[in-house]
Amino acid sequence: KRMEIDTAYANTVKFVWKTILSGDFPPPDRDGTISGFSELAKKFIEKGGNLIYVRCPSSGMFKDVESHGFPREQFWDVLVEKSGAKGYNYHDYEQFQNLFLPEWSHLAVKDAQFFTRELIRIMKSDGVISNSKTN
Repeated sequence: KRMEIDTAYANTVKFVWKTILSGDFPPPDRDGTISGFSELAKKFIEKGGNLIYVRCPSSGMFKDVESHGFPREQFWDVLVEKSGAKGYNYHDYEQFQNLFLPEWSHLAVKDAQFFTRELIRIMKSDGVISNSKTN
């Protein structure tokens, strides 16, 4: 909650993100990363696991770096398809488009609560999760 009311603190975190994200990095190993995750996902699913990928919101420079460094159609979409898991990407839902991320990578408390409740509602509606408790 401090991040929401203390803009100096939020700006300090943004400065750290800028420092980290402004480096000159080699392109990610797309095929190796997707292959590795997909193999692990398939094993998990084969053992009865219910794997669900969630692409949470981001904003500002953080979102820009993610979008350029890891274009959705080259990473997220391929990973979800190859792994056989269900995937939820915030870009696909109108209600998730204007949420507040004080330092670009974490939702404000009120929006985090909304995002969580709404995502659970969507997943239940899709039959991906249920109300039953297993432990």
